[in-house]
Amino acid sequence: MEISNNFKFDKVMKFGSADWYMLEVNDNKVLLLSQKIVKIDAYNPSNVSTSWDICNLRNWLNTDFYNKFSEKEQNQIVTMQIKTENNPRFDTECGEETLDKVFLLSVSEVAKYFGDSGQLVNGNPNSKWWVNDQYNKNRVANDEKGKAVWWWLRTPGMHKNTAVYVNTGGSINLAGHRSYDSGGGIRPAIWVKF
Repeated sequence: MEISNNFKFDKVMKFGSADWYMLEVNDNKVLLLSQKIVKIDAYNPSNVSTSWDICNLRNWLNTDFYNKFSEKEQNQIVTMQIKTENNPRFDTECGEETLDKVFLLSVSEVAKYFGDSGQLVNGNPNSKWWVNDQYNKNRVANDEKGKAVWWWLRTPGMHKNTAVYVNTGGSINLAGHRSYDSGGGIRPAIWVKF
């Protein structure tokens, strides 16, 4: 399977009731990312400092969303140690490492799996706020009706009450969006044993 700058969207598998992109195969497990947005909601419902380890979205993914899988499927989902790095532009602190069955991708994982022009590390020549490059189309996500929706990443934004997101055109906004905005798309990731 090809990944990174040569990511191909032909590696899709059915798991549970959804279709998932296969991002990486490692030993006897595969990293899956939902092909579609599964829900529109806030990263955290209150205008307070937050991070992946304490946000409501993490709790929802690892309880309500996880519980939609059958017992057999739940046994296939691997609990992973999730490290979220500080914001690469603004150095906003990321919070503690977590153990999760379901998680969101980080900004560095999006660059790794969907293509990296070097703007994440070296900066965008036009704006320090965005990664806007030839890989935008790879990062676009749609809802069940085929409409493009912006989607949350677990990386903190410029301020502690924001989180990085991918906009409807596929650019990554490193300054982030208000975490309490209920209009963000949720695109879960899971590691599954096979």
